[in-house]
Amino acid sequence: MIRQDIINAVNAKLEASILSDFSGSTTQPKGLLAYTGVTSAGTVSAYSGLTDLEATIEEKNVYGDMCYILSPKAKGGLRAMAKSTKNTQLVMEGGEVDGTKAYSTSHLSGKDFVYGDFSNLVIGSWGAIDLTVDPYTKAAAGQVRLVVNAYFDFKPVRDIAFGKGEIA
Repeated sequence: MIRQDIINAVNAKLEASILSDFSGSTTQPKGLLAYTGVTSAGTVSAYSGLTDLEATIEEKNVYGDMCYILSPKAKGGLRAMAKSTKNTQLVMEGGEVDGTKAYSTSHLSGKDFVYGDFSNLVIGSWGAIDLTVDPYTKAAAGQVRLVVNAYFDFKPVRDIAFGKGEIA
């Protein structure tokens, strides 16, 4: 159980780093949303805003396995957004946004979303996860400290394969 918790924590940190707008430093990679080639849909208040974003990315010759990654609030917004005023069909149904697979994560804030072909994102890992058990630092409190080091980097092969926005 503890091993799985450590793996989940490393995965969560990696996902949060990838989906960030961090500009990059010597100790943390630049987040996907900080790349200038990522198309911004701005604030999307209607289904047409999503279709416009999809078309903009396809115009750049991106035709891979596209998907949406949504914050929980963006997911809620799309599940309540009608495709048009002439019908009751919703934008997001059955885990898909109009037939495109959609995933939800709390590592996107607010009502943010990302759309794109994630096969255009390369993730590299150096070495294994290094786990150090430190029984001394917190011994007075009856605790054991675990120090986990993992070395990853990521970069979009083509940042134009991605779009971002916020659901109104």
